[in-house]
Amino acid sequence: MGQISMVVAYEDDFSREWGGFVRFLRKHQLTDVMDKQVTKVAVHGLFKLMAQKVKVPFNQWNAGSVHRGLFRFLSSAYQEGMNALLTDQIYESMTTFLLVEAETNHIAMNYDQLTALMRPVTAAYLLPYGAEESLPQWQSATSESVRGYVSQWFKLFVQSPECAPLLKQSSEGELQLYVMIFTDALYNRQRKTIKNTGMHDIETLLEQLFPGLLFKKWDYSQIQPTLTAFFTFAQRLGYLRPEHVKRMIHGVERGSTAMLNELKTHDWYQFPKLRFAALEQQYQGGGDSQWVREIFEQVNEVKH
Repeated sequence: MGQISMVVAYEDDFSREWGGFVRFLRKHQLTDVMDKQVTKVAVHGLFKLMAQKVKVPFNQWNAGSVHRGLFRFLSSAYQEGMNALLTDQIYESMTTFLLVEAETNHIAMNYDQLTALMRPVTAAYLLPYGAEESLPQWQSATSESVRGYVSQWFKLFVQSPECAPLLKQSSEGELQLYVMIFTDALYNRQRKTIKNTGMHDIETLLEQLFPGLLFKKWDYSQIQPTLTAFFTFAQRLGYLRPEHVKRMIHGVERGSTAMLNELKTHDWYQFPKLRFAALEQQYQGGGDSQWVREIFEQVNEVKH
């Protein structure tokens, strides 16, 4: 009987909160910036997930319980091999709803705290690596092309005078990781390449994406000198224009400063990383994940 009442409770709560969410969007003239049908399916899926899997009624939602629910969604979608870009869209719909609920005090939750908790989770399950498999074919080909020429540049870079000081402190593999993750993220997140990106794209990427990566503190400190040396090397060989490199390096400086400040503010995300590791351990088999297919099937129905 308890299970039945919980199902009823989440449907009633969903109907009430969804109505309030739509009114908020209309009031602030935001209805045209999101797909309302997809968002409704995503939010309904979140309510069902929180009630049936996390087993927490709406009036008890908080950063900790919602974090557990969002982890279950992303890890299950990953386990089921769902489309990466569609996963990202559904996740963004869920978190947009949660942001409004927190800001309007419908949920007793600090949204920034939830964002901090989710950093390691989104880094693991929404990272650019592999995302090109879900891109349209021409975008996938572009991504592979970019990765190809940057890899060729890197082979020459490790033998260059610009790289020599870095190799005294880091391995070639570590330097390659910094450069290639940056290259992949720049294209998959910003739709830009090293050849046509700008200062603000780079600054935003470093500030918003890199703080979530599961890097050691040392790795973070090496991103700025590595990218600066790599761009300087590319300029010397004539791959990039001097004025372009100057703007890129400025973006790296500003983005790295913002990134390191963010990390220090959140104590290098030590607690979120520990909690993420605990959830990974708890659901190391992935748990039951067939339920997540329902959300994607419903989203595909409203899209077509």
